[in-house]
Amino acid sequence: MVSIVSGVLTIILTYDICRRLYDEKKALISAVISFCCPLLLFCSTRILIDALFAFLVAFTVWSFLLASKSNQRSYFIFSGFIFGLSLLTKQLGILILLTCLYILFRDGFSKQKLVFFIYFLFTAVLICSPWYIYFYKIYGTISPWWTKPSFELISIFPFLRMVVNRPWYFYVTYIILIAPVYLFAFMNIVYVLKNKRINAEIIWALSFLIPLSILGINGWGFQTRFIVPAIPALAILSANVLDTENKWVGVLGVLLLILGSLTGILNSLIFRPEEVFPFYFWFK
Repeated sequence: MVSIVSGVLTIILTYDICRRLYDEKKALISAVISFCCPLLLFCSTRILIDALFAFLVAFTVWSFLLASKSNQRSYFIFSGFIFGLSLLTKQLGILILLTCLYILFRDGFSKQKLVFFIYFLFTAVLICSPWYIYFYKIYGTISPWWTKPSFELISIFPFLRMVVNRPWYFYVTYIILIAPVYLFAFMNIVYVLKNKRINAEIIWALSFLIPLSILGINGWGFQTRFIVPAIPALAILSANVLDTENKWVGVLGVLLLILGSLTGILNSLIFRPEEVFPFYFWFK
């Protein structure tokens, strides 16, 4: 139930984040894209931590957007509380920090903003430090390094062998295979960066895709569900492209959304594999 509710709330937050960054039309498109996302459906229909983590990451961004607009200390404290919860859920929650920094300082630096950011960080530390202190006292570390797949486990379990041996570009190519509409997101990223510009959703997406790829290269493996916190950002990036007067782009977008929805149904409602597989996999 927690995963299902988290998935639904993530879609709602994606809509409102996009509305605050852009407009109503793009927000509706991004919500539809998130709703049709096979990866979000996959994580929302299983007892996994990833849907909850994606929700808390999106909640952090949403609350931080509100805080940056309000310029009130209480909003930053609340956002820090949510950020702390995301760090308690998964240490990778730290990756959203760069997006928050961009949102706060994109219009310039000020002493007041810095003070607000300190409130944000201090609250997050207060929330998560008791657990990490306790964890350190028990294990002598704050990071569960032993979860890295060992040679023995890799040799025993074929799934782990598959995960560890995936290529460095796995996340980018595979997310397009299972949810082809995100091809528009990566086209948008290339276009914006080529024009020497940047925005919050690009930082958000790359803040997860790049570090997770580095971890995968260094033996931690590549699992598709790890990048579900980047789904709201990819949905917004795709919506920016699909919000066009070109009807053929719109038609292509609808077809790709249908294909992604069918992939989600096959993976999450009909069959229940340990990993999300592309649509064509089920017809081999």
